[in-house]
Amino acid sequence: MQSTGGCSRPERDYTAGGRPCQQPYRCGLHLYLCMQKLTVSTRKKRQVLDITDEVAKVLNSSYGDTSGVCQLSVLHTTAAVTTADLDPGTDLDMLDAFEHMIPKLQYRHPHNPAHVPDHILSSVIGTSVAVPLNRGEMMLGTWQRVVLVELDGPRDRTLVLTVLAEQGGNFKTTKRGTR
Repeated sequence: MQSTGGCSRPERDYTAGGRPCQQPYRCGLHLYLCMQKLTVSTRKKRQVLDITDEVAKVLNSSYGDTSGVCQLSVLHTTAAVTTADLDPGTDLDMLDAFEHMIPKLQYRHPHNPAHVPDHILSSVIGTSVAVPLNRGEMMLGTWQRVVLVELDGPRDRTLVLTVLAEQGGNFKTTKRGTR
């Protein structure tokens, strides 16, 4: 997983021109908003990929002792992001269940009707997930993992990690500014 960007003000591109902003954007409710892009490479046509540890590393290195909400969005219409229990084989069970959810119809999508089920599943599963953040750590259940669901791979997938933090959250400072 690659990470680019840093804090940005909402009126700008999420990467603030490829450079982190010097200060997080301060919302009117005494909250701070920071965003950065992450890139995940998938290896299969359909895949459930555990990205929990990679997201945790970004949160730890960029957001220190910050508390608030971490929201992840995948910027694609044939991928999804959610939380799941990933006991051995559960990823394959999920993919099998997703496959059976979608009826075999004559789809009218002009680009490529064959991947309409991928678009539908992306919408059903969801393209974003919000997780509480306490002192830089995601608050997940014992068996919960953050997963990227690839529906039309292999591809490089772009996610945006957004942290909405309470005033006084300690964003770690780097040589490039506050992140």
